[in-house]
Amino acid sequence: MQRLIFAISLFLLTGCSGIELRTNADQYISGKVKSTLIKEYSFAEVHRSNGTLLGRVSASSCQASSSDEKPRPENIKKLLKIKTHNLGGNAIVVEGCSAQVSAGCLEFIECSGTAYAIPEHNEHQEARGRPNTPYQAF
Repeated sequence: MQRLIFAISLFLLTGCSGIELRTNADQYISGKVKSTLIKEYSFAEVHRSNGTLLGRVSASSCQASSSDEKPRPENIKKLLKIKTHNLGGNAIVVEGCSAQVSAGCLEFIECSGTAYAIPEHNEHQEARGRPNTPYQAF
């Protein structure tokens, strides 16, 4: 009986060794991490921080059927942040989101913004509320 159990166990282990599991978990996690690295700023804040313009970014979402999730601006803004990160930026000015009519969509929302790279020292000084000077207090 023990030999039979051993043989069946061995068969099951070797039979499943070629199974490959594929998911999009790495893309999902990567997107979550990228979007948390990007901060939202106003145009005035970017100007004060000496931000470098990288370009415009836009993203949209379409609800093709009633069983699909409705487009939400906060999800589309995450896509804008991922695109900003892919351009090498760390800051975005979200200009706005608007509902539009699109063929094949029950609901369609598009958001746009401008991607920037802000020097790291500016981000840390702003976060601490310190002035943007090259001098350090002792």
